[in-house]
Amino acid sequence: MDIRILTPDDYLLIMELAPDDEIMTSMFLSVAAAIKAGFDGISYTYGAFIDGMIVGFIYGFVLPNKTLLPQYLYVDTNYRGQKIGKRLLETFEKESKCTCSIAYFEKGLCKYYAEQGYIIGNSVVALKELSYNPNEK
Repeated sequence: MDIRILTPDDYLLIMELAPDDEIMTSMFLSVAAAIKAGFDGISYTYGAFIDGMIVGFIYGFVLPNKTLLPQYLYVDTNYRGQKIGKRLLETFEKESKCTCSIAYFEKGLCKYYAEQGYIIGNSVVALKELSYNPNEK
């Protein structure tokens, strides 16, 4: 599996993953539009690829105060259970060079984020201290 940052040329790849659900499709469209618009200085999208095909992505923000806000994490249903989401989140955390991460999520994902090292707050928000070392490559 390869994980890489998505560029404006990749924006249509996100729509390949869109499930047949009106709410999810609108979310995927907003992520695709952000990718197509190009880098704005704070939003990032990483894609996970298997045999050249996109199977998942993570989209979020790196704030100037070194806070990471992962907003959307999605893995195609055919590829779940293979730790792709975990690898996407870890890549985003490491590449962000942030000192903490705050994730807002659906209640059903409490266990998932706890397993990723996040401290669960009120069941829809979690905090994780990241160990960014500016001397580490």
